[in-house]
Amino acid sequence: MSIEVGKVIDNKTISVLFPASVAQDRGNLMYLDSYTPKKAALRTDIGSEAGNQADFAPLFLGVCGETRLAADGTTLRGVVHTDVIVDADCSSRAWTFGELVGVARDSTNSVNYNQQVALATHPAQAIGICVQDTAGVAKTKVRCRLTSKRAWSLADLTPGFGASQLAGTAGTLAAGADTTLTVASAVIQVGIPTADRKVILPAPAISKGLMFVIVNNSAGDFDLNVRDSGDTTTIQSVVQNKRAIFLCDGTTWFGLLGA
Repeated sequence: MSIEVGKVIDNKTISVLFPASVAQDRGNLMYLDSYTPKKAALRTDIGSEAGNQADFAPLFLGVCGETRLAADGTTLRGVVHTDVIVDADCSSRAWTFGELVGVARDSTNSVNYNQQVALATHPAQAIGICVQDTAGVAKTKVRCRLTSKRAWSLADLTPGFGASQLAGTAGTLAAGADTTLTVASAVIQVGIPTADRKVILPAPAISKGLMFVIVNNSAGDFDLNVRDSGDTTTIQSVVQNKRAIFLCDGTTWFGLLGA
């Protein structure tokens, strides 16, 4: 499996210090961990591809442009491509220009692939976009533009809450059952519950910067109880004809009840 950096069409690069005694292959997807560049497989597994994508995307540094051996026992400076068009491995599928691309997860070994991407369903999960339509033909390579989330200007690094989501069309909460939201769920979620229902938020570790607006349009005296990802604590009960905003700082969800 590989990302063919040798076929780069265009790129921007930065120079970083790679850790000593850590093997690194050209083409690895890199993330920044407390100012240390690391390959994707070293990131702690969340348990699902969507979760791993949402966890990895905000930390994405770029594509490694250097190969080094674990036997290289000193810290060495190397190149990382921060805005690059590459041909990357993927599971066989037909790609459409503009589709989102995220890191792929090896479900057998419960780890991110270092040099494989997969379809992402939401900007919060994406590290790039497909830039070549396969005209309905399934391919195991996708030409994509990958863009660092950690090598932007200072202004781009401080977009504010909710900036990793797109407003789009409001989502609809289940009327007759509980609803579990994901990082790909729409910002606005409207419910017309037929009884008290739970709305379970994504794990804070993969939700930094996300925001949800929960609207309760119930015709009866029924609540939407918004809970943490473990379904153990109600953060805020949104009662009939009320709405609330929920924000995440990466550690905790906070709820603000409105009119």
